[in-house]
Amino acid sequence: MQSTPDLPERQAQKDWPVPLPLEAASRPEWPRDVFPEPVNQFVEALAVTTEVPIELPALMVLATLSAAACRRYWIRTRPDHEEPLNVWVCCGLPSGSRKTSVLGRATAPLVEWEAEERRRMTVERSTLQRSQQLIDARIEGIGREVRREALSVEDADRQVAELEARRPSLSELPQLIVEDITPETVPVVMAANGECCALMSDEGGLFDTILGRYSRGVPNLDIYLKGYSASRLTVNRKGRPPAILDKPRLVMGVCPQPDVVRQVIRNDTFQGRGFVSRFLIALPVSTVGYRTLDPPPMPEAVKQAYHSVLRSLLAQSGSGRLTLAMDPAAEKTYMDFGRALEHELGESGILAPIVEWASKMHGNVARIAGILHAARHAIDDPANCVVSVQDVEAAIRLGQALRDHALRAFDAAGAIEELDDARRALDWVEVRQSHTFLRRQCQQALRFRFRSVERLKRALEILEARGYTRKQPRRSGPKGGRPKEEYEVNPSILD
Repeated sequence: MQSTPDLPERQAQKDWPVPLPLEAASRPEWPRDVFPEPVNQFVEALAVTTEVPIELPALMVLATLSAAACRRYWIRTRPDHEEPLNVWVCCGLPSGSRKTSVLGRATAPLVEWEAEERRRMTVERSTLQRSQQLIDARIEGIGREVRREALSVEDADRQVAELEARRPSLSELPQLIVEDITPETVPVVMAANGECCALMSDEGGLFDTILGRYSRGVPNLDIYLKGYSASRLTVNRKGRPPAILDKPRLVMGVCPQPDVVRQVIRNDTFQGRGFVSRFLIALPVSTVGYRTLDPPPMPEAVKQAYHSVLRSLLAQSGSGRLTLAMDPAAEKTYMDFGRALEHELGESGILAPIVEWASKMHGNVARIAGILHAARHAIDDPANCVVSVQDVEAAIRLGQALRDHALRAFDAAGAIEELDDARRALDWVEVRQSHTFLRRQCQQALRFRFRSVERLKRALEILEARGYTRKQPRRSGPKGGRPKEEYEVNPSILD
């Protein structure tokens, strides 16, 4: 029978708070109402029929909408700045989580549209190729006439120039989605598809490719980084003209295993070049082991409504850039969010440990708001109306959930050093099983980890803020000398 604490011990425990977990953020509740209704119904139904966490279909659908919307639309965030509507999303789930099924259903409208366009354009190309052949035959005939001196060189040059002016050009067959593609091929595909491309994959092999799997381990990140920010890109190709992209827009939607996500976050090359900070990351709880294996099917009407939204967006993605503007209320909400975010980026802010990722959050929220607006007004024309406060607020709610997911993901990867330090100090406190300790005792015991006093002090500050310890007033020993830094330990964590 377990003994009951005596009265003084029970009273001491009452004076202490319940310790908070040493986590970067608590697991966020995913917002279920951010998408326009037809899209929202599809996301919910897809999560039900595949029995997966809602984060997976939500992020893959967001990337799919982005691939359709970014071909033409941009969103103005300031009078002198516009954001493209391409986003990078990453949802980590283990194998067997039906990621392939979710990704396939989310991107099905793009795949179907691409196949239909390729069939239509193949017929058109056949007609144009015949016209080209006729022009080539006529040019050859002109050359024969010149050789027989039946036609002057001047007249021949004039006729050839007229024929070349009438030569029809062949458009490249559309390719919206790619998967296993080398970095050098990405700009080639983008150049042939309106400077846009969507890299979608349910595996993590693409990260190995980006790091140089096919180029002797030499990574080529510039192509991807410029594709995120829509920065001018020139790629010189051996034996071929250079591919010059003025505003390349690259969408990424990947759902690898959680271990792959953690490895990507820890990778020095990815971190040092800001590659990881561009991803909207989620590591949801897997449903494997808790599925019924007999879910209801996707309602056909829900599927068709979702497909209709995507087809309408793709039908409007003609030539020319269109800018979406926010209405005054939406613009104020967006700027207020940015100012609040700025405080969280400071040294003592919650986002300080992932400041590079969080610095892109304001722009990503604008991109998401533009995507939501484009989907909401896909049937008419998104450029004919302003972005409402409804879509900006929805984008902020989604961004806040992704913020907490990012904190947890970076923490799980060991990328938030101060929390790892606090856990190590707490391990020492728990093993020691004493109600008090001196800071120098902890410093001595963990000297190989905490080579600077400031680093240990920061770890102990976190333990105190989370309710594990309490710093006592400084006091000198019986013989005087330097005051000692003593900490009291929350009795609830001691056996």
